[in-house]
Amino acid sequence: MYRAWARKRRMNFKVLRETEQGEDDTYQLLAAVSGFGAYRILAPEEGLHVFEIPGEERDFIRAKAQVHVAPQPDDPAGDNLRGWILQAEKALAASAKETTAVVRRYREQPSPLVRDSVRKWRTGRLDRVLAGDFDLFA
Repeated sequence: MYRAWARKRRMNFKVLRETEQGEDDTYQLLAAVSGFGAYRILAPEEGLHVFEIPGEERDFIRAKAQVHVAPQPDDPAGDNLRGWILQAEKALAASAKETTAVVRRYREQPSPLVRDSVRKWRTGRLDRVLAGDFDLFA
């Protein structure tokens, strides 16, 4: 979703570290995003994103994604990938806080629905939200 958003907005999206889904079902992505207004637009994304997957007997299995957004310091890291990673980890350590506040809920079935509790909108256009248009709804 964020890669598509950055591509559509002509933002710079640089993957610093990406881990495959392991035995504990965790996946991690550390990325640097830059461009006009990137931090201002992405800051409200910080928190839990909950994907509701239909289960048995009208129950939902909930997959959760924790999103952290941190501004990068002013000192440039250059083109050195290790420098970017250290800079990003330092910024996250300074601002990262575990939160239980749900930013957005996503549901595909029985009917598509996305509810954003931060920006106060809802839509049935799950496809557009996942395609990176989450900042266009209001």
